[in-house]
Amino acid sequence: MMATAYAAALGALALTSASYVVAGRGLSVVIGALFGSLLLKEGFGTSRVVGAGLMVSGLVLIAFT
Repeated sequence: MMATAYAAALGALALTSASYVVAGRGLSVVIGALFGSLLLKEGFGTSRVVGAGLMVSGLVLIAFT
């Protein structure tokens, strides 16, 4: 699984700039938190909502600059 993720990251680096790839890989934390909340019934409190919002807003800023 790790080798596949690494190969996907290298492939993405070949297609686009590193800032987009790094931001996309950081978004995996938000996706993991959402899956944990939905599938494993973990808490998704205020701090996670704020953190996820900050990460997504940073990704949007990178995409538009």
